[in-house]
Amino acid sequence: MDFDKTMFTVTDVKHYAYCPVIIYIKYVLGLREHTTEYMEMGREVHEDKIIAPVIAKYKPTRVLRNPYLVCRRYSISGVPDYLLLSRFNYGVVVEVKWAEPARYGVKRDHKLQLGAYALTAKCSMNINVRVGVIYYLRPEPKLYEVKITGSLIGEVVGIIREMRDIIGRGYPPEPRFSARRCLSCNYRSICPSARRPPQTPHHS
Repeated sequence: MDFDKTMFTVTDVKHYAYCPVIIYIKYVLGLREHTTEYMEMGREVHEDKIIAPVIAKYKPTRVLRNPYLVCRRYSISGVPDYLLLSRFNYGVVVEVKWAEPARYGVKRDHKLQLGAYALTAKCSMNINVRVGVIYYLRPEPKLYEVKITGSLIGEVVGIIREMRDIIGRGYPPEPRFSARRCLSCNYRSICPSARRPPQTPHHS
């Protein structure tokens, strides 16, 4: 694999933030996550009527659903749920999540996902995204704003470089072990770093 030319996705940035071993599994081992009932349900909720409160809040002049965005400078592409356009080339990226927020609000991997979409929107369409929105639907619909800052974009660029390094090194990076995180990971069954209970030695 010519890892220098690998085109990453915004979802890869989100996955890296969740656990960098996922990048190794996907690009070095060539394995993919299994589609789960949770993922299927998430696809079904992406209807325009769901984001009516977001439209009412930002009053965009145009609403783009699932626009393809690509940044060739950093070799990353993505398809956000919605990109709201207003005057003067300003935009708002919207992601709808069939999930619950963290106790402190927006999950870190979701913040980085918004930052990556902002980066691709600027590269693809010269749209300046200053605010991203995560719309969590569970346990009840709630909208969270994320300010798109230079430091957030810089973190995204750093992650892209680290993902490229993971592919180049060819061995798994240090995982982010967490009982809750690992149990809910769709890659758990194929993870080379998965913690397994020690085997009881057999006595002859």
